[in-house]
Amino acid sequence: MRGVLLVATIIVAGCGLIVAGCANYHTYRYRLTLEVETPAGIKTGTGVYEVSVSSGKPNLISPGGTAGSVKGEAISIDLGPSGRLFALLTKGQGGEYQHSYVGSLPNIVTTRAGLVVDGRRPDPPRYGNLASFTREVASLKGKIEVLFDELPMLVRFADATDPKSVELVLPANLEAAFGPGIYLRRAWIEMTSAHVTSGLEKHLPWITSLRTGLDGTIDHYPYGPKATLANALSARNFIRR
Repeated sequence: MRGVLLVATIIVAGCGLIVAGCANYHTYRYRLTLEVETPAGIKTGTGVYEVSVSSGKPNLISPGGTAGSVKGEAISIDLGPSGRLFALLTKGQGGEYQHSYVGSLPNIVTTRAGLVVDGRRPDPPRYGNLASFTREVASLKGKIEVLFDELPMLVRFADATDPKSVELVLPANLEAAFGPGIYLRRAWIEMTSAHVTSGLEKHLPWITSLRTGLDGTIDHYPYGPKATLANALSARNFIRR
């Protein structure tokens, strides 16, 4: 069924987490995968992100509320003649949200595994320190679903050589952007130790040299006729190294 995902069984096993030497500094990686149905068959895009967290709080994995950073780039999915779909590092309308939104996606993993509380679980497990918590996360293996409304922003370009041609794509309605028979089937996260994804400049050759908004201006306009998606987005929504 379209848009309906089944939660995969979470199996306790070893690992995919990289923990730095400092007691309060931890680095881990995860893979986000999107699967798209097309008339030519299933197309898949994947990206590996590295998240670094520094916090004295024992049950936080995302940079939210802590000092942290993320490395990675937008996921690019080749949909053939219809163009490319990009899943950004940002959720929402550009500047309204953190550019490192993908750094918080592992919260989905830990919440659904019962490791942390999000306000709905009355009795979350307790951990003495961040290291014990991240080790527990490292023991998770399996595909953890990502709901459509939990995905980063999805976009396309009418012309890949023109940053100003960026267009918002709704996860539940890829057909409106790419044509009949194209829809998002599912998305998931897996913890991993693979290398961080690179090579986005092959598909967006201007991305590493862009120093303005995608519309070519240095000013951000939250309201009015200049408040376009191209104005709200910059290279940092696509790539962090």
